[in-house]
Amino acid sequence: MKGEIRRLAGLDWDALLEAHRYSAGFTWDSRLLVIRRGWIAAEFGPATTFGVASVSKSVTGLAVARLLELSGDMRLGRKLAPKTPVSELLPASFAAGDPRRRKIRLGHLMSMTSGLEPDDDPYRPDYGPERVLHRPVVAEPGAQWAYCSATVDLLALALQNVTRRSLSDFFDEQVGARIGMAPTSWGRYDGLDRACCGAAMPARDLARLGWLLLAEGRWATAGREERILSAKIVKLLTRPSPLARRARFAPTPNSPFEVEPAAPTAYGKLWWTNATGTMLGPSVPTDAFYAHGFRESLLVVVPSLELVVVRGGSRPPVLPAFRRELMARIMAAVVA
Repeated sequence: MKGEIRRLAGLDWDALLEAHRYSAGFTWDSRLLVIRRGWIAAEFGPATTFGVASVSKSVTGLAVARLLELSGDMRLGRKLAPKTPVSELLPASFAAGDPRRRKIRLGHLMSMTSGLEPDDDPYRPDYGPERVLHRPVVAEPGAQWAYCSATVDLLALALQNVTRRSLSDFFDEQVGARIGMAPTSWGRYDGLDRACCGAAMPARDLARLGWLLLAEGRWATAGREERILSAKIVKLLTRPSPLARRARFAPTPNSPFEVEPAAPTAYGKLWWTNATGTMLGPSVPTDAFYAHGFRESLLVVVPSLELVVVRGGSRPPVLPAFRRELMARIMAAVVA
């Protein structure tokens, strides 16, 4: 099969095996799936469902993107856009607690520039809707970029209020089922889907999301093509956000997720990018974008190479050098 993999996918399987060995050197349950030109070129490790940690933020981003597009024909009663004030989609207590929250837009939440106090401890005992809804305002919206889980759960609350559907039901119906995914499992808190970090799925289902974005929102099944997302909104998600680029970086004190100060220059709308050539390393084309979670859960998409990579495992925790080295090894496997 190695010759067929080289011919059809333009990849050296032995080099991909070395990339897997590097990943597996950190943990026994490493899994690595590499797809190119529509072909599965390599698949290592367990094929079972696994928790994708903060890759969930990017999955939630896809659900919110679909929500924005569904609102275009007013079937939801109103048209929504990144400039929509989030206070209009949440309980009145959100803005009543601090009128400055009325300035926060959906786009601010999606680009980590809300100005709300960052919170990345979603498994603490008191983490619930009240904590999510009432984060203190510490900066003007758009002035500060800070990695935050609570604001992603805030987006899920807004989605649920608008659609009267849970995040999991809405995502499965509007995205997942339409591209052949099994229902996505989500962890829960106080009866709500844990949008920031609770999704779990097999590597192949996660890869389907990557392929959907690589195809700019189109999905082909049995010779029939369906548009799931517009090319415009895929670009909105997967290109650096002007809001993030203009914001100053602020660390998140209670986060186990190591974020580099240069992150705002490469952050999209709940998706990371390699636009600066630094986040995934210089060996990876700058059109690449990716979803990233604790324990180096990764979904990497490189449109110019028609390449999708999924990685999961229980270690390392978060290590920028790991994903750069892993991707450098996968890039070394490209032969045509």
